Amino acid sequence: ARIASLWQGHIRSAFILEYTSADGRANPRTADTGNRQRPTWSIRPLPGGVAVDYHIFDPRPVSSTQGGNLPQWDVRLTLEYRLEGDALEVRIPFESIREGEGSYRITTLELLPFFGAGGPEDQGYAFYPDGSGAITYFRPFHPHSDAAYREWIYGGEDTGTAFGIDFFKSPARLPVFGIKRGEAAFLGIIADGDHDALISFSPAGHRSVPFTRVAPVLVYRHRFKVALSRTRQIDRFSDRLVPGDRVVRYVFLHGPDADYAGMARAYREYLLRTGGIRRVIPEGYRGHLHLDLFMGVQKPQIVWTEVVEMTTFEQARRILEDLRERGVDRLEVYLKGWQYKGFWG
Repeated sequence: ARIASLWQGHIRSAFILEYTSADGRANPRTADTGNRQRPTWSIRPLPGGVAVDYHIFDPRPVSSTQGGNLPQWDVRLTLEYRLEGDALEVRIPFESIREGEGSYRITTLELLPFFGAGGPEDQGYAFYPDGSGAITYFRPFHPHSDAAYREWIYGGEDTGTAFGIDFFKSPARLPVFGIKRGEAAFLGIIADGDHDALISFSPAGHRSVPFTRVAPVLVYRHRFKVALSRTRQIDRFSDRLVPGDRVVRYVFLHGPDADYAGMARAYREYLLRTGGIRRVIPEGYRGHLHLDLFMGVQKPQIVWTEVVEMTTFEQARRILEDLRERGVDRLEVYLKGWQYKGFWG
């Protein structure tokens, strides 16, 4: 299938910007570095890497609410790329972001949106932190291509349903994501700015794009609701940018470490090294294995809701027996959706 020109630009881009008008009215649109908003850019050397300075400028005027005409775009920002051991660190210094007299204002920045994306011929999967973690295998066209995942890290705020929060999905519990493709993989870690970020995952076929991808969405302006009357509300964006540098680390994995378990080990090692966690379990301690088994889930249909059997009681019994035979004898097992109407029933 032919990919729309908008998404062709997104695929070529180092980032995708969402933006709104200068008055903060919430009607966000997207721009990138590969379509007509192509910025001018220059490269500077850094210790261990390079800095790319972007200037997005579009002089075509649009009407201003203050009167007169202003250019559509006048934005500057910098992406710093550094290699540190087995990882690539990408930093967006907050002081590098400059919004000129242009009419548009940045709301979010999706970083390296197609980095490592899986194509129709690739073998592998995307990892995203839906609850305790989920993986979706690459397919030429996913049967549920409309089931994209775009969730706040640590959960959304109570001020509204900004950025498409779906309360039937689990929030992103950890600021991580990843891709396994062939014999290689990477784990992405939002090291700074994770409290103002989302994880965006799209299976192949979403928006007619034949790639499975996952990327961080860094939020620079929050969206909120304003009550105009008892019955009418409008969405607005905050005037000021959310301060702080944004840092994303891409840890590269190879061979036996290039899988879901290797991503988990890489994140544990990162947390131990940076002080995010510390070892408290004594040597020789045998903990419990916490296991959730989904028994049945609801699948919406045109007229009614169907309950899909995910795990039977017989299958659950065999899983537990297999674990015991492998020496796992301390278990805490939760059967989710075992009732008549399944999970969410």
